[in-house]
Amino acid sequence: MTLTSTQIQHLATLITPAFEDESARKALLFMAFPNDHTKSAQFNVSQPGRSFAVEVVRKLYQNSRSDLLVLLQVVQEYMGGDLSRKLQPFVELLSQSVTEDDATVLSARKWRMTVLLGGAMLAVVGLMIVLIGRTGHGEFELAATTGTTPTPSGAQVLASLTIGAIIENRTDTAAEPSATSATPAVVLTSDTQTPTRLGLPTTTTLAAPTLIAAGTFNNVWTPAERDFEGVTMVLVPAGCFMMGSEDGASDEKPVHEICFERPFWIDQTEVTQAQFRQFSGTALKASYYRSDDHPVEQITWFEARDFCVQRGARLPTEVEWEYAARGPEGLIYPWGNTFESDKAIYAGNSGSRTTSVGSHPGGSSWVGALDMSGNVFEWTSSLYQRYPYQASDGREADTGERMDIQRVVRGGSWFSAENFIRASFRFRGAPGDRVNYVGFRCVRAYP
Repeated sequence: MTLTSTQIQHLATLITPAFEDESARKALLFMAFPNDHTKSAQFNVSQPGRSFAVEVVRKLYQNSRSDLLVLLQVVQEYMGGDLSRKLQPFVELLSQSVTEDDATVLSARKWRMTVLLGGAMLAVVGLMIVLIGRTGHGEFELAATTGTTPTPSGAQVLASLTIGAIIENRTDTAAEPSATSATPAVVLTSDTQTPTRLGLPTTTTLAAPTLIAAGTFNNVWTPAERDFEGVTMVLVPAGCFMMGSEDGASDEKPVHEICFERPFWIDQTEVTQAQFRQFSGTALKASYYRSDDHPVEQITWFEARDFCVQRGARLPTEVEWEYAARGPEGLIYPWGNTFESDKAIYAGNSGSRTTSVGSHPGGSSWVGALDMSGNVFEWTSSLYQRYPYQASDGREADTGERMDIQRVVRGGSWFSAENFIRASFRFRGAPGDRVNYVGFRCVRAYP
C-alpha cells in the first residue's frame, strides 16, 4: 500500500505542530536516523515548520516507512484526541507496507523515540498534562547503549544515548491508593557506620520521633554547608515529608510519609568532571560534554557507586534524594510549586547539552542543593520498586555486579521537558547504562 503525493501533503499538515520548534526538529532527526547521522544533513532545520514537515515526511516515507510509522504512533500517543484519530488511517496504511523484519523492532524503536521526541513536542504545544495526566499510568526507564565502541559524533550520541523509554500500563485498571490510605510513617535511621558494601541505612522502625513535621514550611531550616576535601556538601536535617505525588505517574503513588531520625550530608552539586579526576574516579568512557565544571556523565551506576565509596560517602537512596529536593513542605520543584524556566537546565533552555553545575542558583532546594532539577539525571542506590518505600523490602540490598536489575535515577536532565524535572518524578535504568544525560551526587553520614 502506498501513499499518494496528496496524502503525504495532508499528513505533513497534520503533524506540523510537532515541528514548530527547532529542538523538536533536531530530536526527530536524531531519533529517525540513529545509525546514520549524515542523513540529517538532508534536512534544513531552519525552514518554516510546514516546509520542514513536508520534507521530513516525504523523505522518511521514501527511505524508511517503519521510521515514519513509529513517528506517527508517538504523535498519536501524546497528542491524543482528534489528531490521533485523524492519523490512524495513515498508521494502518503504513503498517501494511512494513516488512515482518521491520515489525519485530517497531515496538522497541517506538519507545526509544518517546521521551526525547515526546518531550520536545509537548514543550512546543503545551501538552505536558496530556503526557501523564491523560492515562495516569506512566512509568519511565532509561534505554542505553553499552560497550566499548569508539566515541561517536554529536548527532550519533544524541540519537543513540539521549534516549528514554516511557512505558504506560494501560491494562492496570485497579484504583490507585489515596494519599489518606493506611500507610504508617516509615522512620529511617541514617547510617553511622558502613554495615554493608553500599553503606546504606539498615534500620526501619514505625515509631515516629519528634522531628520537623511533614507539611512544615521549608524556610524553618537555614542551609548549612561543609567542605569535605574540596567538595561542598550541604546538611539535610532530620525530619519528615510526604514522598510521592498524587498528580504524578502511577509509580509516584501512593503518597506516604517518610521520616529521618538523623541528618545527613549531600553534595551541593552534581559531581563535576574535575572532582571525578581529583578523587581518581574510574570510568571506561569519558564524559561527552567535556568541561571541568560540567557534571560527569556517561557514567554507570557501578562507577558512581565506587566513586562515592572512595570519597568515604555513598550514593543517596531515592528517598534521601527526594527529601533533600522537596523538604517537609513537599514542593513540586526544588524551588517551589510553580515551574520557572530560569531555575533549571532543561529542554527549553539547555541548547541540547549540559552546563556548569550551580549555574542556576535560583533553583536551589531548601537545604541549598543545586541542580536537583535538570542538567543531568542522578543515580540513586535504590532498586526500582513500587511504593510505598520500605528500605527493608530489598530495594536497598547489595546486589553486587548484577546487570539484570534497574536502579532509580532522579532529577531530570538537559533534554527533559518540565514535567520530567519534578522532584517526585522517577526514572530507572540498568546499572550498566552509560548515557550522556545521567550523572550523580554523593551523600555521607552526619557529622
